[in-house]
Formats: sequence, C-alpha cells, structure tokens
Amino acid sequence: MKLILVEGVAGSGKSTVGEQLAALIRANNVRVDFHYEFERGHPIRKLDLPNSIELITKTISHWQAFVDEHQSLGIAIFDGILSQCFVAELILMGADEQTIIDGVHKVLKIIEPLEPHIIFLYQDDVKESILKAYSERSERWQKKIDSFIENTEYGNKNELKGLSGYICFNQKYSALLRRIFEDSNVTSISIETSQGEWSTYYKRITDFLSRKAR
Repeated sequence: MKLILVEGVAGSGKSTVGEQLAALIRANNVRVDFHYEFERGHPIRKLDLPNSIELITKTISHWQAFVDEHQSLGIAIFDGILSQCFVAELILMGADEQTIIDGVHKVLKIIEPLEPHIIFLYQDDVKESILKAYSERSERWQKKIDSFIENTEYGNKNELKGLSGYICFNQKYSALLRRIFEDSNVTSISIETSQGEWSTYYKRITDFLSRKAR
C-alpha cells in the first residue's frame, strides 16, 4: 500500500482524517506525505484549467508522472483528490456523468501500481449535512457558498443559486461519488459520518488499513 485517498463531499471530514492518518503513520517511523487539496505546488491538482477535456487530460498526465516517481518512496495520502479536485470540478464544468465515470476509471487504472486504498466519507442526508456545516462555518465561508454555484457552468445551466442551489449540486455530486466508489474494484471502505462518532470511525479506518497492509 503506497497510496491512501480520503474522499467525500465538502465538510465530510476528509482533511482531518488525512492529517490524523499521516500523524499515525509517521509515529510508526514510516515516511508519509499528506497532500491537502488546496496546498501550493500540489502534485496532481492544477487550478484554472479551461474545460473538462483539459482537466481530464492534465489529471491523467500528472497521475502517471506521480506513479512513476513515487513507487520507491513511502506512503502518500491525498485529501479529496478524486472527489473535490476531479469529480466535483467536472460536474461544475458541465461534463456528463459517463465522461466523469470514464475519467475516474482511467485514473484508478493508472494508480494501480501504488495499491491504492480509498476511504470514502459520506452522509445519507446531504441537505442536513450542508446546513449543519453552513451554520458552523465563518461568515466569510457562508458568503462564498451563497454566490458559488451560480458562477459555474453547471449552476447556470440548471438555474441554481444561493445555498439551495449549492445543496442541489452536492446531492447530485454525493450520489455520483457513491455510485463510482461502490462500483470500483479498488480496495475501499465507506463510512457514513453524520452521527459524528469519530472515535468509532477512526477505529474502523485503522482496522481497515491494518488488515489490508498484512
């Protein structure tokens, strides 16, 4: 196992889980690199790509280069690299579902040599999860969400605006993620996190990784 992907919609706990796993692995004297989705110099994600075709092409190219370079190194953990940085971006660019699914399958094929393990965090009630995050986040974050969806191709095409439009987008996005990960052959675990029982979730995750590492 050379690659751990922590996936899910915004606010699902991806970053926190990734950071905790990186700390745990380092404590066992194993080299680990944690890549936050918005970090500068990200090895995969490149911002401001003009369209879905360019995003798919560049992402596949960057993954191939990463696999070639990383096979002799330690473990890499990515935060939202398939979900937030790829699937969500493609939806917002107006790509159709089959194009998105095919793009993810191409990426999963390329990263096979790194024996990827996917941790997929989700919530059954996406609307409730978004509303909870909205009430807990800063006013700056709320204002960003209020105007986010209407400034995207997907939002304009579907006449989505404000918080309600953002919720509609995330419902579609979450459903597509579940479909993709449930149908993939990659070693994975799916955890419903709406109850906030993180000690239980972390035990499930560490048991999953320990079992698969044997």
